[in-house]
Amino acid sequence: KIKSLPWFTIKRDRLAGDTVTYPGLGTFTDDPPWGDTTERPVGYLPQSPEEVNTRFYLDTRTQTDVEVFNTDMHGFGQTTFDRSRLTRFIVHGYIQNGDTLWMNDMSSALRSVENVNVIRVGWFGGSLTLNYAQSATDTQIVGAEIALFIQNIADYFQISHASFHCIGHSLGAQACSYLGSRLNPKVGRISGLDPAGPYFEGTPIEVRLDSSDATFVDVLHTDAEKLKDFGYGTNEISGHVDFWPNNGIQQPGCDQNILSTIIGINGVVDGVQNFVACNHLRALSLYTESITTSCPFEGNPCTGYEDYLEGNCVSCPNNRCPSMGYNSINFASDVYQYSNPSAYLQTGSQAPFCEYMTDVVVKLGSSSDGVEGKIFLTLYGPSENTAQVQLSDLDLRPDTTYTYTAQYGKMPTGFNKVKFLWQQDEYTLQTQYLTVDSIQVWVNEDQKWYTFCGDTSLKMKKETRYSMYEC
Repeated sequence: KIKSLPWFTIKRDRLAGDTVTYPGLGTFTDDPPWGDTTERPVGYLPQSPEEVNTRFYLDTRTQTDVEVFNTDMHGFGQTTFDRSRLTRFIVHGYIQNGDTLWMNDMSSALRSVENVNVIRVGWFGGSLTLNYAQSATDTQIVGAEIALFIQNIADYFQISHASFHCIGHSLGAQACSYLGSRLNPKVGRISGLDPAGPYFEGTPIEVRLDSSDATFVDVLHTDAEKLKDFGYGTNEISGHVDFWPNNGIQQPGCDQNILSTIIGINGVVDGVQNFVACNHLRALSLYTESITTSCPFEGNPCTGYEDYLEGNCVSCPNNRCPSMGYNSINFASDVYQYSNPSAYLQTGSQAPFCEYMTDVVVKLGSSSDGVEGKIFLTLYGPSENTAQVQLSDLDLRPDTTYTYTAQYGKMPTGFNKVKFLWQQDEYTLQTQYLTVDSIQVWVNEDQKWYTFCGDTSLKMKKETRYSMYEC
């Protein structure tokens, strides 16, 4: 049976079953599961290390953009690398290089919050090609080169593999998986930022990122749509905890019109790339923001996004909801116990993307009028408040309870009051009123319900804010 070839492969004239050996990196094959499979109908061998051209650039707080080499430990020892600090590798994906803007931004963010060694990994010889399948195969070389570097650093400085962290986007996440599978003991952590799906999804774990590749593997999915629907990420569970912001598929703000997207804030080139792969690239913005923000990017472990939206997963194990991104490592002891590693959350459409998730239950009094309108709620502490957020756009009926999910850009310190306002969507000759029996607010960060008691004798006019206090 002749297999049809996906768009990302270029036909080869030779048969599968070849191998190639590169000194210091090992032997590679295009035999199954590396080729001649449903997921990889055409087998490729990785290009030579010279062709892939893996390069390393060291950033520390006192020295940046220093090119270093994975076999020259004497020269590496002359840099400002600090053996007492963690070392975080950052690896790019397809059609990028080691000096791309997001890598520099992420490196700067990391160094702003901790004294850390950052090593940016470029492999433009393998990534800058029209043959995606060849680039996907070349990630084996990238992973092998990084693994060699980590082993040499560990031996030269006598430090543990646990002090290394690999952060990879797209194909870069798969490169991180290959370095992880080569090292024993394992590296401390791998963060997969929307790991590449084409040529990887559905393959055995030795071919793709999975939880066995590091002591802790956290994954962020933002473009998990099927390839036929132009998704570049994977829909497969790939870590100890997998975060699915906005269900990991369509990201808010990625549905702008072509002109406003292409003529973006960072120029036309970045704008074109963002238009083509906005969902896929959103993982980079979310992870970079998670490094410096005080907003927790909390995910709720759940069996699926619909259950999450319906409020069936508001409680987190041990009353601790894992944070997506940089801080997810702080929840490792919790997520190791999860029966289902998927955690869901919602984000905003533009930076800052992190939002505080709440569930709100509004019980209208029996003396309310029946109206068509909208409810708005503002949260208050003693000295600060949130923006006003719309909860509903529906028929409001007396003695009825309504449940909503609401996202706030911040939570007030000492949350102890809400202000309720409603707007009428229909014109009536007679003045309409609402009465409120109670409002309950579930704050995900606190894992707690706050209850605010109303006064059902108070008839609330439209377009007027009414305060309600915790009871």
